[in-house]
Amino acid sequence: MCSGFPLCAAHWKICLDNEAANSSLYQRVLGDSFWQLPPVLRQLHGGSTVEVTGHLRTTWSSRRWLRALSRLAPLNLPRPAAAAPCLTTITPNAAAEHWRRTIGNTLMQSHMQMKCPGLILERSGPVVIELLTGVNEHGDLRQNSQRVRLFGITIADLRVSASECAVDAHRFACDVRIESARWGQLLRYEGILTVHAAHKGA
Repeated sequence: MCSGFPLCAAHWKICLDNEAANSSLYQRVLGDSFWQLPPVLRQLHGGSTVEVTGHLRTTWSSRRWLRALSRLAPLNLPRPAAAAPCLTTITPNAAAEHWRRTIGNTLMQSHMQMKCPGLILERSGPVVIELLTGVNEHGDLRQNSQRVRLFGITIADLRVSASECAVDAHRFACDVRIESARWGQLLRYEGILTVHAAHKGA
């Protein structure tokens, strides 16, 4: 019995590794909490390639000098608009996801991977964001930055938050904010988006 234990343990580890390999990024990050998400959000984050379409209201800071500074940011940021058309494609890539967002005429791309349970690392050009990720009591997905780095330097004043709330079986409301602890809102985009039929990921 004892002599077989290492083999059984090794087999159990293989089973766990296989289960992790077959799980989506958000399933691994959220664990059992993933199943508290409503169906539309489980489809969105279920590990298949999906397209998301809709319109987003985008707003910048009310401070003129901050708006000017935003135009000089090292990332493309969506321009202010009452209803900018949005197309997002989420593509699984090994243990990570590639997000391609087009908002109005602005293309934003990022790469997401798990740093540890409950924490996603999102990279977009020179910006790296550590996102604490969880599900609240209403089944909404909530994310808040733990750290934001630009060219490897931590920007302590900067905060990023995002939320996703189901509207119905095919649509959800999203709300993304970039804020300064000192100067307030820098960028916000929000709206109702539709998740289209998923295709099997690579």
